[in-house]
Amino acid sequence: MFLSRLRLALLGAALMGPLAAGAQSIVDSLTSNLDIEGMETSFDPALGLATASGDVRISYGDVEIRCGRAEYNANTGEVIARDDVTVWKAGVTYKGDYLIYDTNDGELTGHLVRSSMPFDTGTFFYATDDFETETRLIDRIDGQDTFFTTHDSANPTYRLRARELTIYPDDRIVMKKVTVFVGDTPVFYLPYVSQPLQAELGYRFTPGATSGWGAFLLNRYGVIHGDHTLATYHLDLRSSRGVALGADFKSLKHEANHRNFKGLKLYGLRDIDSSQTRAGGTRFPVGENRYRINFQHRIYLGGPDASTWYLDFDLNRISDTHFYEDFFFEDFRTDREPDNQISLVHTDPRYVATLMARFSVNNFYRVGERLPELSVDFTRRPFFNPALFHQGTISAGIYEDTLSDIEQNELRRLTGATGAALSAADRTRFQNLIGQPVGAALAAAQIPLALGAIARLGDEPSFARFHTYQELLYPKKLMGWLNVVPRIGAGLTHYENVEGRLSTLSSRTRGIFHFGFDVSTKFSRAWSDLQSDSLGLDGLRHVVQPYINYSYLESDQPANFPSIDR
Repeated sequence: MFLSRLRLALLGAALMGPLAAGAQSIVDSLTSNLDIEGMETSFDPALGLATASGDVRISYGDVEIRCGRAEYNANTGEVIARDDVTVWKAGVTYKGDYLIYDTNDGELTGHLVRSSMPFDTGTFFYATDDFETETRLIDRIDGQDTFFTTHDSANPTYRLRARELTIYPDDRIVMKKVTVFVGDTPVFYLPYVSQPLQAELGYRFTPGATSGWGAFLLNRYGVIHGDHTLATYHLDLRSSRGVALGADFKSLKHEANHRNFKGLKLYGLRDIDSSQTRAGGTRFPVGENRYRINFQHRIYLGGPDASTWYLDFDLNRISDTHFYEDFFFEDFRTDREPDNQISLVHTDPRYVATLMARFSVNNFYRVGERLPELSVDFTRRPFFNPALFHQGTISAGIYEDTLSDIEQNELRRLTGATGAALSAADRTRFQNLIGQPVGAALAAAQIPLALGAIARLGDEPSFARFHTYQELLYPKKLMGWLNVVPRIGAGLTHYENVEGRLSTLSSRTRGIFHFGFDVSTKFSRAWSDLQSDSLGLDGLRHVVQPYINYSYLESDQPANFPSIDR
């Protein structure tokens, strides 16, 4: 296949001599770095018109154009492209049947144009009858009779049609006379929509259907109140569950520290069918009024900016044990039993001191309460000798194991069970409580033993505890390549004022001894001359890092002592 090229700068130089003064001015106006390739190319110096046809390729700076036919007018600086046109500019692709690119000001106009634009959480796609933008800055795109969607498909499940569309990249989309389509069916009309491209602002909706919700439409609208609070309002419609309302409030002053400044979340609904489950397993009865209130926030003491003293709040009130499972499954997967705690923290290069209270708010969760606990964690620092390092912790607190209402009800039910009425599952529970192999015959005399164990389980334990552990480390490099870190530590834990089912222990002290070491090294080899275009290789490096960790721990645990710190 033969492609002819028309390089206008060279053509201009060849014509300098023979052209008349009028033609000379045309040549002088030719753009020096515009290349046109095609099956056939020609240039009319009298008109200043270059034409090309057949797999046309045009390049000008960072603009690339491919089409079936094209013309370049040296007098106006316009490239007119026709027949399956594709334009690449600044990482954006434009497709259409007819596009005009002005090399003087970078303006791109056309008819039946298709393109896309990225935003915070994805990409939106649009097709417009009449299109106009200035490609050098791309600070505004205008379209008429435009279809718009975020569904990357030739036949999107939903789309919006705007009679007038203006896109301000990295800012917002303004649409007028908007019709919302599901498939080809119009379902909603809005006279005016201004949609920010930031993921958290403006109106967004999510349609769909699931077995647990039925058909649903999740609506949210984000807006900034003042200059520091992002508010997101929710109106969620579920055919099998009803209507839900919610609002999230988040401070924008500390966006980089979002884990400690999540803000306030409110969400609630009257559930019309609370018996449906998503995760399977045992389903406990729940009421129709269901909600969540979550508050996670940090307050720096002494001012709004970061300081060494601060208060951390992590408060979560939930209507029932299945709420996250039913409506916020991602939260259910990562933190299905959220804590409720308030902490006063002081940070120092040598340590972090925390006074923390953890308490029970949702009585359907089992909680190890700390009312309160004071702890000091020492950072790893040189200890007398610069080569010797120390790290450790000290804590003291009052602890109580609070059973959930579900567990208390189950214990009361088992307490009323008798031998003849025991189900297979209850018989297994009884055998576990008295240490009998599962499946063995359960004698009548053994049932009181199991009932006594059940009664003791219901007697919630509590105690005061002092704990400390200190460790020394001596990092060394042997033979210049082997890293060895021996460590030795000791500590003790003292329990006092023991009550509940552990009251017979009164008090108890246990010692802790630990010894261990880490051994590591690193080997690497580089092949900088290894090249492979097919594999995408430009050099190769192989790294091996063997590592050994050994630990020996000696610590006695009182028999049947509960693990409150789960």
